[in-house]
Amino acid sequence: MDSILEFLGDISWWTWILIFLGLVLIYDIFINKKHTILHNFPIVGHFRYMLESIGPELRQYIV
Repeated sequence: MDSILEFLGDISWWTWILIFLGLVLIYDIFINKKHTILHNFPIVGHFRYMLESIGPELRQYIV
């Protein structure tokens, strides 16, 4: 158990980000059937939905 924790501790922070993005990519391409945007553009689609959720605040600030 200690060797596994030591191995996980040696992984750098950017590798964890790549692993997370890879898991999101696999989920969106192979499992997600609800959102076509996320199925076709997995990573960029999440940014689209995030910006869409703060759209009213952005419009209020800009206008």
